[in-house]
Amino acid sequence: QFPGGLDFVMNAKSCTLNGSTFAHELGHYFNLYHTHETFQGAELVDGSNCTTAGDGLCDTPADPRLSYSNVDYEVDCDYYGSTVDGNGQSYSPDDRNTMSYTPKECRLSFTPQQFTRMKTTLAVSRSYLTCGNAVTVSPEFYYDDAADCGNTHAVQFVDVSEGSVTSWLWDFGDGNTSTAQHPTHTYSTPGVYDVSLTVNGSSTAAINRAIKVGMQSVPYSTSFDEGGDDFGAFDATSGFRNSIDRTFSLANTGNFCVIMQGADDSASPYYRTPTTTTVFDGINPFYHTAMSICIDATDRQTLDLAFYLKQHHEYNNNYTNLRVLANGNEMALYQPSGSNSAWQLKTVDLDAFAGQVVTITFEGSHKYSEDYNGTFEGNASYIDDVSVTGVASPLAVELLEFSGRAIARVGNRLQWRTATEIDADYFTVMHSRDGVAFEPVGKVEAAGNSTTAQSYELLHRELSGGTHYYRLHEVATDGTATPSDIITVQVADRAVEPLLYPNPSQPGQSVILDFGKPAINGSQVSVYNSAGARVVHRIVTESEQQLVLGGERLPSGMYWVEYTAGDRRRQLKWVVQ
Repeated sequence: QFPGGLDFVMNAKSCTLNGSTFAHELGHYFNLYHTHETFQGAELVDGSNCTTAGDGLCDTPADPRLSYSNVDYEVDCDYYGSTVDGNGQSYSPDDRNTMSYTPKECRLSFTPQQFTRMKTTLAVSRSYLTCGNAVTVSPEFYYDDAADCGNTHAVQFVDVSEGSVTSWLWDFGDGNTSTAQHPTHTYSTPGVYDVSLTVNGSSTAAINRAIKVGMQSVPYSTSFDEGGDDFGAFDATSGFRNSIDRTFSLANTGNFCVIMQGADDSASPYYRTPTTTTVFDGINPFYHTAMSICIDATDRQTLDLAFYLKQHHEYNNNYTNLRVLANGNEMALYQPSGSNSAWQLKTVDLDAFAGQVVTITFEGSHKYSEDYNGTFEGNASYIDDVSVTGVASPLAVELLEFSGRAIARVGNRLQWRTATEIDADYFTVMHSRDGVAFEPVGKVEAAGNSTTAQSYELLHRELSGGTHYYRLHEVATDGTATPSDIITVQVADRAVEPLLYPNPSQPGQSVILDFGKPAINGSQVSVYNSAGARVVHRIVTESEQQLVLGGERLPSGMYWVEYTAGDRRRQLKWVVQ
């Protein structure tokens, strides 16, 4: 009953394990109405009276009173009724809400406002509730993987341990640890990592092969025989009532294969028997398991997946399902053709994903375990000998060498040679000071199509000292760019002296005064003859690196050029012949 009534929740035994009745009644205990409530008035579909009618909450849509007669519970739990509200609008109810009368198989969720009302009731009306017995400390955690295929990966870890926990020690499996309760950790090296959490210095929970980082190149293959709990480079996850394991039983080759299977019985929550088109649509979240791998196919023009599959089933083919996904797109769906099938070679054409990074996933949904009632006639999918292959794409440019060197007062000269070029458009020279963030500093046209060696160079007028990083982007005519390896150029970090050239010069000939680096605004340049008289005076008003002299048609003789920049003063001898 609601607060103020009897202080308990009572269920019939037959409703105890159906997965929704107790949660529904507990909602009432914490002050939630049915979503179809009309005691305060019927809620309108447009939500205009959502705070005063219905259940009084605005994130639960108006409900015409869901039931087995207007919800397609055998397929997708969608409402198909034709009732209209007081304004003549058709209903679009939440057919998954725990506080509705939608079929029990479909009751899966509360809304944020429902949670808020329940927590408020706990804090105010039922604040007297306490734990009758001390809870034993039990470490437990989960992680928000949000996996991608990058070679670095940030993961949020969340502690959900029970009991009075006062300290946390996380071991992320890559040599790093944390004492935060809910840490975020970034993995920077490709690999598969075990994670453990120790609370109060003694109790530990661990998840083996929890985090997978990095991509695999093509070709890739595994027979799952590497040892231990090794799934190759696959990241393996399981749902509430499905499991994925590496087993030595019935392997196609070698000693091990992978088995996906369900639980031994049909206890709560209900398993909804799906069709081949709805088994993975989200209405059955408790019976899924998966393993996925990131494949770098950027250098492939074709891509193919091959694996061996054995499937068992009892009662119904719909109880045993396996599908292959590529970047979330379903590529194939398999069900057993007999109660105990033999190993079969399966191939999946993934050419649509050649030339890119692709995540390949095996996803299973199984009702009963292989060892159902001890007869080994249950439901399972076995996977073995997985391979990913593809024909390599021809390189637009075959690079022979790429090098660079520093030239004093001039800059860094980058030179490269190609052996062949196919539809090559141009080269972009990229520069970085930290080896991570690169910016373009020059563009050089390519030969296009060539089977003979071609030579290229570019001068990057960069004089600052230290390490400079360079790479080429080889851009084809279709716009695709292929990066080269990174090279470095070391530039001595020393004071740069001004330089005058050509010297000697001819009367009236222009000469260049190179300051060695951008001049300071307001710097001065003066030219004195042999008698000490100043014959030229200039003020540098721009941050330029060079100044042109000599247009004054100075007669032959000896001159002194004085450059003053702040407290820096330099003199150079200039001969006009």
